[in-house]
Amino acid sequence: SKTNATEELFGTLDATGAVAKSMEYGTYTYKVVANNYHISEGRIVLKDKTKNHIEEITLRPNFSEITFNAHSDADIYINNERKGTRTWTGILRSGNYQVECRQANHRNSSQYITITENENRTIDLIPPTPITGTLALTSKPLGANISIDGKSYGVTPQNINDLIIGNHTITLSKANYKSEIQTFEVRENRTTNVNITLNDVAKMTIKSYQSKI
Repeated sequence: SKTNATEELFGTLDATGAVAKSMEYGTYTYKVVANNYHISEGRIVLKDKTKNHIEEITLRPNFSEITFNAHSDADIYINNERKGTRTWTGILRSGNYQVECRQANHRNSSQYITITENENRTIDLIPPTPITGTLALTSKPLGANISIDGKSYGVTPQNINDLIIGNHTITLSKANYKSEIQTFEVRENRTTNVNITLNDVAKMTIKSYQSKI
């Protein structure tokens, strides 16, 4: 716009990053605005009738490319908007952001992160904290092998601490006994008592005799 005149839209840059327009001679102030870049302002003087005036402008970025790593199956939220699971990479403008990791049966983690311009980096996030309880497991007979959700936990009897809350599957096995599978629920800061009886495996002996003629 001309000095002391009302500001008006000059145009939008094309694919080459340029915009052209015929203007009256005189002095103009300009302002270039682009998402994620600092505003650029300046002044140009048009007075030479024999030349086309070219004003080259370099915009300074106001963003960074950031990678967030949760290092778990947590969902990543930025300012309460879900961005991805386990990891996310994207463009963030300079400023302060609340970043959360959310995961079922875990306490969410939350932290405030300051992003500065033109500082591409990777940030390891605070993982969510598991919410746990205890399983007190015994069996008849004792000494049965314990598998919970496919992971071995020794033999019965046993108190198993720090199991994540929710439903789990126990498999008990012992030589000469039929394996037993049972589902149980772990609750926060509580002890779940489970007692499982294993049944004997029936033994069968087959004998054959050759008849005499």
